[in-house]
Amino acid sequence: MKIIRAIVIGAAGRMGGRILAAIHETADIHLGGTVERKDHPFLGRDAGEVAGMEKWNVPLVGSLQEVVASGDVVIDFTNAEASLKNLQIAAAGGKAAVIGSTGFTPQQVEEAREAARKIPCVLSPNMSVGVNVMFKMVADWPPS
Repeated sequence: MKIIRAIVIGAAGRMGGRILAAIHETADIHLGGTVERKDHPFLGRDAGEVAGMEKWNVPLVGSLQEVVASGDVVIDFTNAEASLKNLQIAAAGGKAAVIGSTGFTPQQVEEAREAARKIPCVLSPNMSVGVNVMFKMVADWPPS
């Protein structure tokens, strides 16, 4: 079994906590790093403790650059501007990315597509299966 090391950006937020809990429950995914904004009051604290779990010995840091080498995939549910910057760092480091942030402008979507040509990337502002099926159907409309 291959172990995947995930880096969670926005780890102290609501969605970040859910992602940390999912990683905790998944045998083949380990936490490679956690990131929060540079002025977050929890910087330096242990990610497990911030998420209300046991200590993981993974500190919350203020920049993806600090931990990008520690992971295989970057998971980002922050905001469009931050996610785009993080995607560029992930692409430069050859790391896969999952982005669930919202609010991308058409220009930012194009920038994300350009960065995603270098790495595996999922960018979806809504991660529910039904909504993603709808996105695919709309993209393929009209039927040929």
